[in-house]
Amino acid sequence: MRNLAINFLLLGLVGNLFFAESAIAQISREGTPPSEIYSNLENINNLPIIIMEEFDIDKLIEEDKLPENRIKKPLRFAKAFDINIDVKEEGLLEILPNNDKLWRLRIKSPGAYSLNLTFGEYVLPVGAKLFISNKSKTHTVGAFTEENNKQSKMLAIQPVESDEIIIEYSEPHEITNPGTLIISRVGHDYKGIIKRLDPYDDSFGSSQWCNVDINCPAGDDWQTEKWSVCGIILNNVFICSGSLINNTSNDYKAYFLTAQHCIETEYVANNSVFVFNYESPSCDGPDGYISQTVSGSNLKATWGGN
Repeated sequence: MRNLAINFLLLGLVGNLFFAESAIAQISREGTPPSEIYSNLENINNLPIIIMEEFDIDKLIEEDKLPENRIKKPLRFAKAFDINIDVKEEGLLEILPNNDKLWRLRIKSPGAYSLNLTFGEYVLPVGAKLFISNKSKTHTVGAFTEENNKQSKMLAIQPVESDEIIIEYSEPHEITNPGTLIISRVGHDYKGIIKRLDPYDDSFGSSQWCNVDINCPAGDDWQTEKWSVCGIILNNVFICSGSLINNTSNDYKAYFLTAQHCIETEYVANNSVFVFNYESPSCDGPDGYISQTVSGSNLKATWGGN
């Protein structure tokens, strides 16, 4: 296995290595989208919509079954669309009762089990909030705020369950430095990363005898160490895994170790979502939840010699 080490940009884990809750606080704050607070807003069905082009899912599934795509490569679960959508230009602008501004925009990719996004330009002023929901409002992520601003200006968002999502972005009326919010990539989940719905995905459950669920009896003595393990959503398209590691200073700096074939470049490190507590709830049970996440990292070192 070729290894690399990366360092989270979000340092909420420093001094608190084994608690994913500190990571959650860093990627988003709790809150309620404005559309659920104010009843006088435009109906969702009347919002502008961006629709992704159709593609041959069966072809991708057949490609995924090829030996060269199943060995020493991350699992592909999505098709990526490279786009350039300015939420403030393409979205519907509405003025809220408190005079704050709200932009809303729909993104649809027909047939997707879930959609995930990358904001290639994410620069929010203090007080601005971003929410992403499915149309039925059964799955919402956010609020994302100025605390998610990064040097890379990128922000990768975890999958939201639906083939149609609503972006809601609000800014306080008194700000003098308006934010920038541009979507650069959309991931169309064709395998069902959240609930493993796709009957064509024969990779789930095909692990070898030595790959044992953490909540099987063999994992009884590793219930503390498991908190360091993350699933990784890579570049909107792939899934991998790795683990937080300590260092010789024992200062709990948030270093993360994964295989080089998972993350080889700074761009992919920036455009990755790290999923904590991603585990089957039972031995040989269903797949884990992906709700506890940290977005983005810095590539610190990579080595292909071991």
